[in-house]
Amino acid sequence: NVLQTNRSPPPRAAPDQTMSSWDRSRRIPWTHIDQTIEAKDVENSREKIYRRIQRERHQLEKRDKVTMPTKDSDGVGTAAAINSDGLLLVPTPALVRIRRDYSTWDLVKRTGFGVCLGSITGGVFGFMDSMRQAGDSTVLKKASTGAKAKFLFQGTTRSGMLFGSFFGGFHALKYGVELVADPGEYTQIAIAGAVSMGALVAKPALRSSLPYAGMLIAMETFNVVMRDSKSW
Repeated sequence: NVLQTNRSPPPRAAPDQTMSSWDRSRRIPWTHIDQTIEAKDVENSREKIYRRIQRERHQLEKRDKVTMPTKDSDGVGTAAAINSDGLLLVPTPALVRIRRDYSTWDLVKRTGFGVCLGSITGGVFGFMDSMRQAGDSTVLKKASTGAKAKFLFQGTTRSGMLFGSFFGGFHALKYGVELVADPGEYTQIAIAGAVSMGALVAKPALRSSLPYAGMLIAMETFNVVMRDSKSW
């Protein structure tokens, strides 16, 4: 009994030795953290880093492969490849080779943005054109105020729906190009813009809207340039 009462308790471990690295980092005072780092747009920085990694990976794959002609089960010639380890790599078709993960929410968000911006801008363009036509037409000059208002309303809504569909389809095509190839935003704008403008050129009645459609695409390009300049 005497030995048990005189026995000293075992020494306790220091708190820092039993804590994990995460717990120890949480005990660092906020004033000890470097506050001189300039805050950046996290979303744009992440997108820029992702694109750079994708381009570097594609360049490494092209450099590491030696193309050779093969034939698939249908007898159609395709391009196979052998890497540095001697493994045969059979590529998938271009339309099946997806560079990014598809997201329905991203498609809806981008298309909806294009529809909203195109409708607002197109409505302004339609109102201006309707006002000009009303001033130049001798028939509308003699028409009643209600007839003039109806003419302006029809011209505004028609133009808003046209440019809303145009710009919404442009953003949908741009997202599709990004999924398939991801060549960069400027190339995506060029491809989607050429297809969208071609749809207007195909219909003679819509060719008068080409300057306004070009202004919308120019606005999108300017937006990308300004966003990239902020991340430099």
